[in-house]
Amino acid sequence: IDPDGDEEFDEDSDDEDLSPQEKEAKFEAFKTQTRVQWAKEVEGNRRVGGLRTQQGLVRFWEEFISIKLAAKEVKDKIVDEHSLLLFISWNASRPKRSPRGHEIPGTFIGASQIKKHFFSALRIRKDQEALNPRIRDERRATSDVVWNAVKCAMDKAVKRVRSGMGGRPEDDADDIVHNTFLDHVSDDDLRRIGCGFLMHRNLRSVVNGHFAFCEQLATGNRGDDVRSLRLCEMQPYDMPHPNNVQVIKSVLGLQGEEKAGLKGMQSKVNPVYSVLIAHKYAERCPLAALAILCHYYFDVLNTIENEEIDWKWNKSWRTVRLFYCGKNPKKPMPEQTLFNLWAAAQDKAEVKSRLKQHFARHILPYLQRQLGVPPDETSRMGWKRGQSYYDTYAPALPKSAILAAHGFKACEPYNPVWTNVRVPEQFLALVCPMAESIAESVRGEENKQGTTYFWDMIASLRPYLFQSAAVIFKMCPKSPLFKLPALANPDVQAWMKTTFQDELTLCEARAGNAFAIGNVENAMSTSALSSANSLTSFEIQQLRAAVTEQSMAIVRLEAVFGRRTEFLSPTKGGFSMDVYEARTYHLLQNQRRTGMSSGIGLGAIGFPPPRPPSTPVRTKVTAVNEDESIYTTSESGLRAYVNDSPSDPEKARVPTQVDLVLPPAEAFARPGMCEIVLFPPTLGRHGVTWAEVFEKIKQPKQLWKIYEPAKTLDSYEHVDALWSVFTIGEAVYDAAGNRTGMKPPLVLLEETFPKGGWRSGAPSSWRKMWQRFREIPEWIQMKSHERGVPPQEVINELEEIREEKKVGLNGLVKIVKGMREDEVEAKARKCLEEGGITESAESGNENGREGVQPRKRRAKPRAPRKRVKVVK
Repeated sequence: IDPDGDEEFDEDSDDEDLSPQEKEAKFEAFKTQTRVQWAKEVEGNRRVGGLRTQQGLVRFWEEFISIKLAAKEVKDKIVDEHSLLLFISWNASRPKRSPRGHEIPGTFIGASQIKKHFFSALRIRKDQEALNPRIRDERRATSDVVWNAVKCAMDKAVKRVRSGMGGRPEDDADDIVHNTFLDHVSDDDLRRIGCGFLMHRNLRSVVNGHFAFCEQLATGNRGDDVRSLRLCEMQPYDMPHPNNVQVIKSVLGLQGEEKAGLKGMQSKVNPVYSVLIAHKYAERCPLAALAILCHYYFDVLNTIENEEIDWKWNKSWRTVRLFYCGKNPKKPMPEQTLFNLWAAAQDKAEVKSRLKQHFARHILPYLQRQLGVPPDETSRMGWKRGQSYYDTYAPALPKSAILAAHGFKACEPYNPVWTNVRVPEQFLALVCPMAESIAESVRGEENKQGTTYFWDMIASLRPYLFQSAAVIFKMCPKSPLFKLPALANPDVQAWMKTTFQDELTLCEARAGNAFAIGNVENAMSTSALSSANSLTSFEIQQLRAAVTEQSMAIVRLEAVFGRRTEFLSPTKGGFSMDVYEARTYHLLQNQRRTGMSSGIGLGAIGFPPPRPPSTPVRTKVTAVNEDESIYTTSESGLRAYVNDSPSDPEKARVPTQVDLVLPPAEAFARPGMCEIVLFPPTLGRHGVTWAEVFEKIKQPKQLWKIYEPAKTLDSYEHVDALWSVFTIGEAVYDAAGNRTGMKPPLVLLEETFPKGGWRSGAPSSWRKMWQRFREIPEWIQMKSHERGVPPQEVINELEEIREEKKVGLNGLVKIVKGMREDEVEAKARKCLEEGGITESAESGNENGREGVQPRKRRAKPRAPRKRVKVVK
């Protein structure tokens, strides 16, 4: 064995010239080198975090030993009983230090830090014994005195903190409930911390942080435990409920024991089971968080292609981590990264806690105790070693503790209400679509059972992703989580906003306990019967008189209500002109336009003019046979059908395919007057055109906020779509994508309200955008008029230019603007050549208009004044 590659220990070397003493020394040196090498190998087998901690503590030992050597209190750097006692005293009396290494006056280190320093010195002693085994007998390190000294120093540190004297004089002492069962976190704090994880700026941080938060709360794992999880260790399992009736779908994390301590003489690593089930609250569900994590890895990062994973070869994905950092999925996430995620989430939630990645493990016993879980079951959650049989060969799961960690008691049925909402099948195909094909490719093959279970688990977790995301969407709609491909889909987001919320409300209503509701009803009935039997005959008569009086009041109220709302149903109760004449505003402009005097009443005028449509009033009977709710009149205008009011007040109005989008009520009131507009103006009972609506507009500036273009230029795919907005009108759609309304043509608005009166309410930023928006339609209108061709021919030419230049409508606007400016320049140049400017100027002066004036000559500068010579 020659670990350093030297030829000194080569068996072929010539040792005949060495003396027996030299041979013995050479062999002893070889033994020492082997011993030191294995001591370094054992120390290097520790976790990365433990190695970093040891490196920092070694610097404290070197600082201590240099001080004591200078004071001649120790003879050398050997860690023995005397130096350990001095080291314990030095640590117990020294102050704390800042992250930059500066001492903080008036402070002392804690008991846990004293213990860490002591064991770090013992690790240094191990290396020294490997180098010189004789010091084990000649200069022993541990004894009863040393152990008692460590315990005494730690006890003093604990008492110092407990009495409030552990910090600086200006700092307050710790809360008295700190590290007791009274120290717990409220549900509101947990909700805000969860929102803090969801509002990270980076999508990867949101996905990793959300899974760490949900997994640690559900299992009680510390930060080291969740970072050690591998992808292949997540396996599905059907866990029986403690009532032995239900079966709960769960996911097991078969974590290996990767802590710092050696595993004794075990021949295999026993897994520690972390159980994940659907949580009572969807925003904390670890199954949904796991589905989101897998969707991000396989559908966004493309881990399968990047790592060239062959699912028929277990080694190709056995070392892939569930949490990894950077681009290497086989490297676990650093401890500091998870710490930073917790710290940022707690800062956003404004929760002050010194615990970060061990926060969930710290609060778990308090939350479990609130749900009545015995402490012995709680102690078996998280990282817990036990006997080999119970760890490996028997599913020894603390079921009551697992249910309590997910928000349920063992005595109640397990039924997360939010999981009862059905998710559309087309949404499920957006998450890991390769799951079924991979599972079928390895199903039934030898040594591939875990791979099959893993992909079956991914397919079964898809509904949890969408159900939990819908609840999160209501809490944090601006979370970067909704940038994931499956959640960024417009149909999915529309389902989360409307359908899911309605169905969830119904499921929550159905989830009421029927036994408890029956008890309440029986108690109310018993109380009512007892009260009725105790009433005297006089009290019964008084009660009947009160009921009669209330009934009469209700009848009077119904009569008043019917009389006052009669005009709201003209197709049913008839059209009443008397009601409309009493309104706060009158149609004086219509009277002047028709040439009638102001003394004639509205009943004589007749509004609207008798122009009945060719189609009857839209009713429930005719609504089935009608394809459109808008048609064209003989005057080439648009006229809409009247939709009659429902007969039953609890029923909705019959939906139409297209409704005219009317301006707000303020637009029909005269400006400068405080008028209360209780209902829109009279628009007739049969049909109405845009011109008739615009006649009644008193404040055109109110039109912009309802009729402004809903899209930008680049949002239109073709020129034809932009042209239809100007000539036909813009359609309005509801959340489900159905067309429900129609805005007026922009050309009609420009003609009806000249000088941009309807655009006076637009913000200043829209003025420049409007100029660019109308550039293409005005070009189409101008060229169609000049050349005498249909507008569609000009539209086709512009489409050819756009496809040739490969630009959108914004780029096409610049091209059209350049073409228009070139034409203006060409016309101006032609007028200059033909002398058109002079003629136009002269004709302009003759007609009294300002023409082109000849340029005035600049006067010559005056000569400088000469000096006068004074003759004396």
